[in-house]
Amino acid sequence: SPDQVRATTSRLGPDPIKEDAQAEKAWERIHKSSRTIGGMLMDQSIIAGIGNVYRAELLFRAQLSPFIPGKQVAKEKFEEIWNDSVNLLRLGSLDGKIKTVDEKHLAMHGVELHGCTQYSYVYKRTGNDCLICGETVKSDTLDGRTVYWCPQCQK
Repeated sequence: SPDQVRATTSRLGPDPIKEDAQAEKAWERIHKSSRTIGGMLMDQSIIAGIGNVYRAELLFRAQLSPFIPGKQVAKEKFEEIWNDSVNLLRLGSLDGKIKTVDEKHLAMHGVELHGCTQYSYVYKRTGNDCLICGETVKSDTLDGRTVYWCPQCQK
């Protein structure tokens, strides 16, 4: 019902894909918290719309470890992640495909984009070489979900 929809959406944080999203509300919660940035990006009450794929890729692109407490994330780094999420979520909404890898990084490794094929920097690439530095991509469990990262690029 409309009332149920309003009740549910009222519990959500700002959604980067919406023009009127207020990033400052998410920042207020993140910079005061000891929770990991990786955990908070998945918390829909802090930022709506970021799932596990985008979390992994946004943090990789920002060169930020998923295990850093929110209160240790610089505001500039948060703004970088927020702005990147706006761009990536909007790009993905155009054709329903998650696109996070710059084609030049794929080309460096002899990979070409073919239509609907999706690639990632770290998501589900555990044990493979990082496309940027060659270090082995790692995974672990964070707040009950698998988190992926490059220990060299995301210190």
